[in-house]
Amino acid sequence: MCKERNSKGNYIIYIFPGTIFYFRIQSGQCHIKTKAKPYIQKALEVNPELGRIYYFKALAEKADGDYDAALQSLNTVLAKYPRDRVVLNQAARILFLKREYKEAIRLLDQVCLVDPEDVQMHYTAMLCYRGLGDAEKAAREERLFRRFKAEESAQAYTAKRRMVSPEDNNERQQIHEHESVTLVPAAPPEPARKNVVENRTGRGTKFVTVAGGTK
Repeated sequence: MCKERNSKGNYIIYIFPGTIFYFRIQSGQCHIKTKAKPYIQKALEVNPELGRIYYFKALAEKADGDYDAALQSLNTVLAKYPRDRVVLNQAARILFLKREYKEAIRLLDQVCLVDPEDVQMHYTAMLCYRGLGDAEKAAREERLFRRFKAEESAQAYTAKRRMVSPEDNNERQQIHEHESVTLVPAAPPEPARKNVVENRTGRGTKFVTVAGGTK
């Protein structure tokens, strides 16, 4: 995998064997690039069983407005990973765009079972309930969304630290990576000490060797 940052610094582009996509740093949204499509097709030819290929394929189909094809690709992933909340959220979002609000809420209920504090789930549910005309439930989802979403004004308190510490700034990003490090093998354990202790019996005194110290 290789990673690039665009000239303005507001996108990170990830290039994997089989797909190319990029993240909007501020919102953490994933955007598929048009030129990724032939690579996705090639990846499917190499390994048609890999679930994440169908996920990125769905993003490309969603960008093209082919919602039915995108849902079909996401359902392929859900058949392998039925509790993947990212895929469930994406499928619910597409159903919302198709104005199939009740079906979207059904998927969002599954997300809630995995992570009841999922911000995207509450936001999409809020929109779905508004579409259904249920103002009370929409207001409830809006309160939960505002409760769990990141507090943008809090960035001012950590800005100075993040400017001088790339590691802390990396941890702050909603989507980030960790560089691999070489693990140092643990030192072999020290052999147990052997002590000679006196064992008095009725037949005289006998010395025995025990491990771990005198008892």
